[in-house]
Amino acid sequence: MNQFIFYSMKRIYSFLFVTMSMLMLSVNSAWAQYVKVTAPDGTESWIEIEGTINGTNIEIYKGSSESAIDKNTKGSIDLNEVWSRSGGRGTNYQVTSIGDYAFYYCSGLTSVTIPSSVTSIGYSAFESCNGLTSVTIPSSVKSIGEHAFLICSGLTSIVVESGNSVYDSRNNCNAIIETASNTLIAGCKNTMIPSSVRSIGVRAFTNCSGLTSITIPSSVTSIGVFAFGGCKDLTSIVVEPGNTVYDSRNNCNAIIEKNSNILIAGCKNTKIPSSVTSIGMSAFAGCSGLTFIVIPSSVTSIGVYAFVYCRGLTSIVIPSSVTSIGYDAFYGCTYLKDITSGITDVFVTGTRAFYGCENATLYVPKGLVDTYKSTADWNRISNIEEMIYKIPLTLACNSKGKVLVNGGIDFSNDVDNLD
Repeated sequence: MNQFIFYSMKRIYSFLFVTMSMLMLSVNSAWAQYVKVTAPDGTESWIEIEGTINGTNIEIYKGSSESAIDKNTKGSIDLNEVWSRSGGRGTNYQVTSIGDYAFYYCSGLTSVTIPSSVTSIGYSAFESCNGLTSVTIPSSVKSIGEHAFLICSGLTSIVVESGNSVYDSRNNCNAIIETASNTLIAGCKNTMIPSSVRSIGVRAFTNCSGLTSITIPSSVTSIGVFAFGGCKDLTSIVVEPGNTVYDSRNNCNAIIEKNSNILIAGCKNTKIPSSVTSIGMSAFAGCSGLTFIVIPSSVTSIGVYAFVYCRGLTSIVIPSSVTSIGYDAFYGCTYLKDITSGITDVFVTGTRAFYGCENATLYVPKGLVDTYKSTADWNRISNIEEMIYKIPLTLACNSKGKVLVNGGIDFSNDVDNLD
């Protein structure tokens, strides 16, 4: 009996020892890597970086939309210098993969050295690294996930090393291009789109705040949704003549799809041509520099997210021709003061179309206040009033520099500040 108890206890202790050893090994191999960081003042330190060791290779990955390092880290990171607690300093660990969200929201990261051992960069790996100014993609990288460099507003240089069989930065364009499809998947404020590019990917320039002008080559036949969303400093958008799919008719500073007459991307200087029939999905999304826009009577629909987060927008006129407004169309336009709607056949808009616009004043046609107040999402706006119809005035400047009202009344002789 005593022998049985002894034998059983021995089995239990052996099991516990093996289990604890495996747990310790797991902890050491999964969460005990360190990477060299050089602070802006030149000070060097080592910080913990989360990942998994497989032999002498490391995959930097935490997942769950969390960064693998402390988000408050400031300075430059050299991924050639990584060591583990189990192996000690001087251990030659190679980073082979930068996983999803690896450096997500590390806004203090100014530069990163990606070693030639890396073959893949994951989804949102460097998203919102606003302090990152330059990045070089080694020739070894064969896979780059969506949004890998999304909202890296500080980027001025993007280079893919020569010899990469999947991606390139042809013509020193400061962008990442998928070679086989000629798709530009990530750009920055210094990007010059090469004439060989066929497609601009989804969110390729999203929140690229330093981008002031962009020229779309005649070769481009596809532009992804939200490609220029949040480019608040963008003042000029030009589609080259000869493009068979898009144009910038009437020097409108926008991209218009020719066949459908849908405006798919605008900027703060856009003047919507009277031939446009629809304002497309996310067309002005995040364009915080936009303060006022005239929607012509040719427009029949305003797409989802069309003016989402246009926080500089203070006034807008919606013509009677509009028959649909998509969900979240004016979501987050918190500084809207005046919304004038000429719509008489009042319809239910998309969900949250005017979310955040509750404090604006909505001016509507005579006799329709109660209709608007009972119709979503118009009724989100707290103050709805009838339009005040005024006598039309014609303003003209005579040869003496005076502004005349209706051809005779002297309005002012100070014309310097008139637009």
